[in-house]
Amino acid sequence: MNFNTKSFERWRWTIILVAFAALHAVIFIGIFPAGGPDMGLYYEYASKIGQGLLPYRDFAVEYPPGAFIIFYIPYLASHVMPLFSANFDGYSQAFSWLMLAFNIAGLYMVYDMARQAKLSPWSVLIGYTLAIAAIGSIAVQRFDLPPAIMMLAALWAFSRSRYKIAWGVLVVGGMTKIFPLALAPLFLLYQLWRGDLRKLLPSLAVCAGAAVVIAVPFLIVDAGGFFAAFTTQGGRDLQLESLYASLLLFADSLGIGNATPYQGPVSLDVASPLSASLARMSFVFMALGAFLMYGLYFRHLRKSGVRDLPRYGMPNDDLTQMINYSFAVVLVLILTSKVFSPQFILWLYPLFPLLSGRFRAALWGIFIVAACFTQYIYPVRYWDLVDKQVVMVWVLLLRNALLVLMVVLLAMERPEPDDLAQLSASTETAA
Repeated sequence: MNFNTKSFERWRWTIILVAFAALHAVIFIGIFPAGGPDMGLYYEYASKIGQGLLPYRDFAVEYPPGAFIIFYIPYLASHVMPLFSANFDGYSQAFSWLMLAFNIAGLYMVYDMARQAKLSPWSVLIGYTLAIAAIGSIAVQRFDLPPAIMMLAALWAFSRSRYKIAWGVLVVGGMTKIFPLALAPLFLLYQLWRGDLRKLLPSLAVCAGAAVVIAVPFLIVDAGGFFAAFTTQGGRDLQLESLYASLLLFADSLGIGNATPYQGPVSLDVASPLSASLARMSFVFMALGAFLMYGLYFRHLRKSGVRDLPRYGMPNDDLTQMINYSFAVVLVLILTSKVFSPQFILWLYPLFPLLSGRFRAALWGIFIVAACFTQYIYPVRYWDLVDKQVVMVWVLLLRNALLVLMVVLLAMERPEPDDLAQLSASTETAA
């Protein structure tokens, strides 16, 4: 390929990326309605910060400290930019633009990782677009998209062997909403198996330093409030859309159990003779599910037989397996948690188009259908589910069953012998 051909390809894909970014702008700003039930709470928090009040000390907050930045940026934009009005409506519009900015950053990263993983960039960009359309307006009405993109950014940096940056970004994401930290054991296992403890220590130092820089000011302000932001969710009851609740509601619809939705302190939950026990046991199931995924990933590393840490980017099989297991472990934690709010589907969204392997087509179809079901449940027919209408109970159960099937398919994925041979050869060549 000569210089002119390379230049043409670069410009061609630049134009394609700009076109996809414009399409996402139309979806986020022109189609998805701004606002939503939680936006008033975000606006209230941002207004208090704008008045000089400090989170945790001056007002109670159930979110980690990184979330305040996400809440405050639209407030600041609505007060300094003429594009937005300095009120709730302007704040909601600015929030949508902020979500769009994160989403477009994710668009570039999935494109770049697709090329590195030898996946079709076209298919990845189309999948990224189809998925956000299936998920719907909750993408601009909750703040879950930024930490999901931060998780993707950490994985992107890690795939380029920029381990210290990856760990730092992962901590920032975890301090915004805790789920990105689910990737930390995967990073740890990879660096330990491919390298040694001395090469891992700088990454862990950056990880600890980032956590200290973010946490210490808030610990000084109000340590109790800071820790409560991470533990409040643990005290919740069995949430209506969780896997456990869907099974209880299904049994109730068959007349072999009793499950009653009710308004809990934070969300709509389900009460039944088994709900309290399942809520307590959910922590055990989460731990077992996560350890199973980490164990399967470590088995893959051992089977590869390669022990050298790559200097310039992850080999193809390393990257695809890291993506698959990252998606799988986050999904397992969602399914085994006693809380499965509709916005949790956004946690999976940036990684979804990068899934690969024998079952890629099936995984894509399942996720798109599950995302459509999630949007149909909330906001379209949520109160019908609260009323225990049989159709909605079945839709919820089917959505959760499809996601369980995704975990099964990902766990069944095995690298082919040719892939392992190529991985070994590519690592030896790099060395």
